[in-house]
Amino acid sequence: MSATLVDSRRILHDQFGFLSFRDGQEPPVGAALGGRDALGVLPTGGGKSLCYQVPALALPGLTLVLSPLISLIEDQTQRALRASIPAAFITSALDARERRTVLHDVLSGGIKLLFVAPERLETPGFLDTLGAVRISLIAVDEAPADGGMTSGLRIVVWVCSAASLRHRSWLSPRPPHRECARTSCPCFR
Repeated sequence: MSATLVDSRRILHDQFGFLSFRDGQEPPVGAALGGRDALGVLPTGGGKSLCYQVPALALPGLTLVLSPLISLIEDQTQRALRASIPAAFITSALDARERRTVLHDVLSGGIKLLFVAPERLETPGFLDTLGAVRISLIAVDEAPADGGMTSGLRIVVWVCSAASLRHRSWLSPRPPHRECARTSCPCFR
């Protein structure tokens, strides 16, 4: 049986203590549960992370979260763990033993949310691990949206990284993905 918005509202209440979604949160959550791609553009503090955390708990398998900065990856992982979501990260800040431990936990199904930088998708050993697990959702968290040419180009690179990953032959069924952008750019407000 597949997860529904009713299930997501129960998770939102039971896991996070909220009675309802904020404006803009429910459409990307519903899209994830329905296996569709979505773009969620929410203001800073608007609850972007719930747009992938709730589906991560409702769907089987792993949710892979691409995020720009090690400090953000570590912070989001700690927040997820405080909400009792099995989460981990892999960054250059981990030594080889720590990375192996995380990958083992991913392979054993003990992780629901895995946070990585987009560059991690270029690591063959990492891709081999992803090929051995079911990925239910790919999220791009905090895609830079400050309107500059460099940031605009970086968004394109991020989206292409996620799209490239989604179309790998070992990803079946193809997981939906969503970009969650902050709205520091006036054009997104």
